[in-house]
Amino acid sequence: MSYLNFDKTLLINLERSLSKEMIRTNRAGAYNSTTLIDCNTRKYHGQLVLPLSGELPEDNYVLLGSLDETVIQHGAEFNLGLHKYGWNNFSPNGHKYIREFDCEVISETTYRVGGVILTKGRMLVSFEPRVLIRYTLAEAHVERYIQRDFTDLMFSFGCTGGQHRSVYSAEHIARHVAEKFGVRVVVTHKMQGVHYVIESAG
Repeated sequence: MSYLNFDKTLLINLERSLSKEMIRTNRAGAYNSTTLIDCNTRKYHGQLVLPLSGELPEDNYVLLGSLDETVIQHGAEFNLGLHKYGWNNFSPNGHKYIREFDCEVISETTYRVGGVILTKGRMLVSFEPRVLIRYTLAEAHVERYIQRDFTDLMFSFGCTGGQHRSVYSAEHIARHVAEKFGVRVVVTHKMQGVHYVIESAG
């Protein structure tokens, strides 16, 4: 069991989830920090915070505070963001769609909106003032392919070196698809020379 993995029960409970925070750095002064449910509650919270100097007073500056995503499904809008206003007012309550948060390798939040499972991954580029945000729509694609009687669907992941972030993402999606849909999944890690099959449970 990972101590860096949190499930829906904790995440949708604001009293518990807002008290837990995460921070990731680029090893050069920049960082990403917020609560587990992406609700900034401190002035130094943000998706990308950098130490700046020169014309500005030397300090840390929040260059990207937050991202407000909206999933549109069958004409209906579902807002995934969450902000705190005043003492205890929250909107638009997107935390209710969160199913899992994991920061074992990279920071990943998994949302479920109807039949759509959306995973948002965040990572800082080492020694560079950049944050990368990646969205993966896994379950919706698999369901559509099965309905259309297609036999092959490929998910590809890449990162510098191909040893950590991409490996974790591929393993996570492979296990989820195999368990959820009972299909045969082939996993290949090119940089590691690893190739194996997860057989259908059905």
